[in-house]
Amino acid sequence: MTVITFLRKIGKINDNLVLAYTLERGKKLSLLSLFYVSNVILALFALSGMNIPMYNAMRRCGPIVCLMLLPCFIRQETNRNIYISIFMITFGTFLAASGDLNFDIKAYTFGVISVFSAALYFLIVQKLGVDKDFDALSMMYINSVTCLPVMLVMAFLTSEVHDCFNTFEDLFNIQFHLSFLFVILFACVFSYS
Repeated sequence: MTVITFLRKIGKINDNLVLAYTLERGKKLSLLSLFYVSNVILALFALSGMNIPMYNAMRRCGPIVCLMLLPCFIRQETNRNIYISIFMITFGTFLAASGDLNFDIKAYTFGVISVFSAALYFLIVQKLGVDKDFDALSMMYINSVTCLPVMLVMAFLTSEVHDCFNTFEDLFNIQFHLSFLFVILFACVFSYS
């Protein structure tokens, strides 16, 4: 039983709120899923050679990439103040990156490609929302179902699962499981809201 099915049974959501997963809907959102999976995989490769704060700073370049690619997806005028704000954020990102003492070109390359894949993901979400094909919750649900098998395969291929069971000391600690459950529940509430 999926979470959506459970929520329908207890009456918390109605059938019109979230579209059920079908192969046809999965195919319609396949480009969205492709960019989502690409972003996750590229981000993990980038993090293998750069620290998390530096990657977070690099992700701040996402809005400028979205601004550059926006005319390809949606006809929309953007306010001049938004351009100024985004250029200031991007300048701050480049300023922060210039101070990185452990600069790894391979990690930064993966990071840049990850930023582009994330921007394409967000622009496709925006386009689908403008076209009223899917609502946000349905897109998240269908994308999650589509991406789960791919991400599980990647976890096994990259030996993440094997390493987790062999090296993580607190794997069977109840505090870890409670914290992990809390994080997952909070992420679901945050995504739903």
